[in-house]
Amino acid sequence: MAATVLNAEEPATQSQQKAVSHLVQALKSIRLLFTDGGAGSSGKGKQSGENKPDRNPFRNKEKFKLPEMPPQENVHNQLSELTKEQKNLNSEIRKNSEGTSENLAKKQDALREKLDAVRKKLSRNEAASEKLANGDEKMKDASEYLKAEKRLPASVKGEQAAADLEQVRKKLEKDSNQKTAKKLEETGKKLDQLSEELKSKKKNSKQTLDALADMASDLGGEAGSQHKSGTQGNAERLGKVGERISEAAESGPDSKLPEEKKKEELLQTLGTLKKVVTAAKSGQQDAVSFLNSTLARMNENAAHLKYLKKHPDPVAEQEVRKETEDLLEDLASITGRIAEESADWNVSKAREEVERELARYGKTVSPDPGKMEPLLDSAGKLLLALKREVRIHVFEAEEVPEKYRRDAASYFERLSGRKNAPEEKQ
Repeated sequence: MAATVLNAEEPATQSQQKAVSHLVQALKSIRLLFTDGGAGSSGKGKQSGENKPDRNPFRNKEKFKLPEMPPQENVHNQLSELTKEQKNLNSEIRKNSEGTSENLAKKQDALREKLDAVRKKLSRNEAASEKLANGDEKMKDASEYLKAEKRLPASVKGEQAAADLEQVRKKLEKDSNQKTAKKLEETGKKLDQLSEELKSKKKNSKQTLDALADMASDLGGEAGSQHKSGTQGNAERLGKVGERISEAAESGPDSKLPEEKKKEELLQTLGTLKKVVTAAKSGQQDAVSFLNSTLARMNENAAHLKYLKKHPDPVAEQEVRKETEDLLEDLASITGRIAEESADWNVSKAREEVERELARYGKTVSPDPGKMEPLLDSAGKLLLALKREVRIHVFEAEEVPEKYRRDAASYFERLSGRKNAPEEKQ
């Protein structure tokens, strides 16, 4: 807090009283920052209003630091592992092979203890807590059935418990993905806004660096939140973006450079950071989902640009074109990721066509909406090729109930055209 900082200093001499008085007045204007822990800790220590006084004078002493995020302590990871262990136990119960029912009941009780720890972490999530409580009750029933040597009903209860755990895991993942996507979207827009304010001189280089530091702190806080109640992947994704933005805020242009030169360097930095955010966005979703949403928005913008060509609205057109530029960056980012992840010939061919169209479209100084059509068409073909690729699924033996495995194997052998496939039973 501000008072703590002042009290830590040596008492001022009489000749320093005037200087100290001015310093105290300056510190009063930023007292809220210190009271809330400073912008470097949670990103919440902001004052209301657009015309703010000088930022925290101790900014250069603050260091961005992510909270510890051990993967083994992430609740989503713990729930995934618990679900897997419950399914494995269910398999043991069905096979009626390993150990006595008493030993299996002990394993079930041990899983209940693990579930209790997960439930405590999700105590504020009412829907998840209720579903996990149902799962715990079914685990308890399964244990009691095992102790009574009733394996069939124990297996049924165990499978129901696993289904409850899986449902909660998927809901946590969905919510985490949505929150992370929203945060990355907001971060990208803030970077765009900083660029515009820097160009229009609404912000100088120092104010821009301060804003970046605040953004990094905000992302660090959200990363910690995702680690507690979301997925480890999203927590690390937000953390890495926060670290990159923090590095940019701390390094900054050379303080000896003239303001105009600082501005040029910062604009380049902001452009690089925007690409970092775009890459994080494309990495958050699977390629099909990300390309599908990107392409849908591009088609909407193309249709809107055609409308604006007949009904001019310069402001609206500028906004649509700006969003289209962002979507083009998203498209370029996802094609790069697809190149790394997919070796399918049809996908590679479609991807290369998209990259050619992106290069051709990028050379157009003032693109006409009609010139987007070849790009949109090639992106649509890439999406179709990706969807065809992911439809291919190799079944594991455990995915098919034991009593149906022979018939399933026979079916797939006949489907693949193998001549030595067993004859179907009449």
